[in-house]
Amino acid sequence: MAFVVSAVLKNAIFPFGTTSNMGDYFNISLGILAAVAAIFGPICGGVVGFGGTMLADVMLSDTIYMVDVLPACIYGVLIGLFAGKFLALEGDFHIRQFVDYICVAAFAGIFNWVMICPLASFIMMHSNLFTVIERGSKIFVGATVSAAVLGGAAMLITSKIMHRKNSRERYFDRRDAAAGR
Repeated sequence: MAFVVSAVLKNAIFPFGTTSNMGDYFNISLGILAAVAAIFGPICGGVVGFGGTMLADVMLSDTIYMVDVLPACIYGVLIGLFAGKFLALEGDFHIRQFVDYICVAAFAGIFNWVMICPLASFIMMHSNLFTVIERGSKIFVGATVSAAVLGGAAMLITSKIMHRKNSRERYFDRRDAAAGR
């Protein structure tokens, strides 16, 4: 749901076209998608990417653009495949995991919006290849920047919450063991 809300907010904040505005360079919805996929895994990332983009298209336009829906789904799945490496739910998200996360988000962005999406637009919609590569490059930059800012912050907060929860559970386990319970 947060993905859909962020897509609606992006359209409300940056309502004028997609060729030269700031909305292309900071995509809030893709940052949320990257964070959800990195924390909860590939299935959740794929569902949020597919369902969230589809719901946003239904709410904001007359048609569903599968050329945008499928790359968002693939982006969520690719980042989610590395969710075990980021250790956000274990409470061990540090600088090394943050760098890995940014590298994975950048790779997934290049793969989707610079390679897959322009090729699909070129084949399915007979678009100008250079125009869709330019659009894909803007989306890649926006996805990577927002994944770094929003996704990194979300994973750091999740990691700190889980670390505190795990510390509290270990404390109560030791206390119960000392009391003989």
